[in-house]
Amino acid sequence: MSIPSNEEYEKALSIVEAFESREKFLSQVNEEMFDYLGDFSQYNFDIDEYNRIIFFAGVTNNGVLLTSRFRISNDFSFNNDNITIGKLICVKKSLSECWDYLRENLESDSNLTERIDLGLVMQARDRA
Repeated sequence: MSIPSNEEYEKALSIVEAFESREKFLSQVNEEMFDYLGDFSQYNFDIDEYNRIIFFAGVTNNGVLLTSRFRISNDFSFNNDNITIGKLICVKKSLSECWDYLRENLESDSNLTERIDLGLVMQARDRA
């Protein structure tokens, strides 16, 4: 394996930073989802892959039925990360909470987090 050029190193480092930032955000989404779902005694998500819609129905601990849906537009990738974000959007919508910041973090097909060349990543970490 050859030593990467400075340009390759900088590119790999920026990919690692973007990847780590995305992973941190997704971890926060999962924690927030866990917290919100604690407000429900029962809940269910249904995913219509063909129409790109996520449905949510939940019964709160007070016995109130709440429902919502969120459609991931064709501008965005219908991948597991976006589905996870979409589920949290559904829960927050059902509780009438702000969720705009979540929509801003959906990945489009044109800006998907780059696939990482692990060799370059490891070399970038070693040099950092």
